[in-house]
Amino acid sequence: MINEIILHIGMHKTGSSSVQKFLHEYNFDEKSDCIYLKLPSSNHSSVMMTVFLNNPEKYHEHIFSGVSSVRLEGIKKNYESILDKALSDVSASRVVISAEDLSAPGVGIDTLERIRDKLLTYSKKIIVFGYVRDPVGYMQSAFQQRVKGAGLDTLNLLSLWPHYKSRFDSLDQVFGAENVKLFLFDKNKLQDRCVISDFCSKNNIKAEVESLNVNDSIGLDATSLIFCMNKYVPSEPNKFLSRERAILSELLVSKDDAKFTFSSEILSNVFKHFKEDLVWIERRIGETVYSPVYKESFDVSSENDLISTANRNAFKIKEVSNANIPMSPICKIVSYVEELEAITSGFNSDYSIDYVNRFEIPTQCEDAENILTYLKLSYSMSDKMFSNLNKSIKLLH
Repeated sequence: MINEIILHIGMHKTGSSSVQKFLHEYNFDEKSDCIYLKLPSSNHSSVMMTVFLNNPEKYHEHIFSGVSSVRLEGIKKNYESILDKALSDVSASRVVISAEDLSAPGVGIDTLERIRDKLLTYSKKIIVFGYVRDPVGYMQSAFQQRVKGAGLDTLNLLSLWPHYKSRFDSLDQVFGAENVKLFLFDKNKLQDRCVISDFCSKNNIKAEVESLNVNDSIGLDATSLIFCMNKYVPSEPNKFLSRERAILSELLVSKDDAKFTFSSEILSNVFKHFKEDLVWIERRIGETVYSPVYKESFDVSSENDLISTANRNAFKIKEVSNANIPMSPICKIVSYVEELEAITSGFNSDYSIDYVNRFEIPTQCEDAENILTYLKLSYSMSDKMFSNLNKSIKLLH
């Protein structure tokens, strides 16, 4: 029987992907005291959530893939078999399971109890290990990730709050708070400023660590451009566009791009709204999780800030539009940037009137900047796209 299972539960936005990738690919020898559980993916969330959720069809991965209920039942049985075999094959005294989705808000106590009971049939003890991200860092990172990966097109900070108690209180109840080890995710306090080194050190895992950074964040300009693309370009199925957004974000990455940050003005209301939750997590881990940081040269206060930033940087889309971006027509973004330069001087020139009429846009428009952004980030036009554009522009009004 295994002496101890280390159940790594994230939280999200704390370098979990880097830890998972390193441990999954690391060549542990036969004498290793602690190894990483060998499952099909480095991230064990899919297996754990599919096997143990009451309604695995509601798990985001299965919603996104559109898997049928019949096929999902087969997947669940297969995962159950894979998990049992992997646990049975462990010869080391300790093993790590890493599934950050287990700390997602709202994971039920019954789900965690099933996980606990299953793991205790293979192990004498379970230690739950997690990092706690400060709320501002989490919200900024979550916003960027959702813009890039999920097509987010609205700015609502309340929806980005990490909900600490909802994440961790149920884990305390099921596994016992004494067995749930939570640490503040502060890069300045991590061993060697590396989450992999820190994770291995805190769990006494002997491995030659190489620093990895799997989830690179994108800057202000790239975030603004993709946000406006999500908002104004006629949408297609999410799974068709998600890779496009990811590829585009990589092409837009620049060392000169300013860091994406929210302004203190819009953050203050969020902190007031979630004051009790913030107090709860600080008491739980025994330290302050957030302190004001250095103000960037430009902090985002509204959607208009994102739109304005995208307008100023639309030329970056044109610079990468000739790159080889496979898949959808998004690779043809903005073939009209030169033409639109004429419109930026106003909507009253003969040229702009002719151009605007083609899209059925009134020559006088209160939301001119929004319309410009829409057009700058639009497709090269087919007849069908012209129709979609006109419908979307009417909705803007």
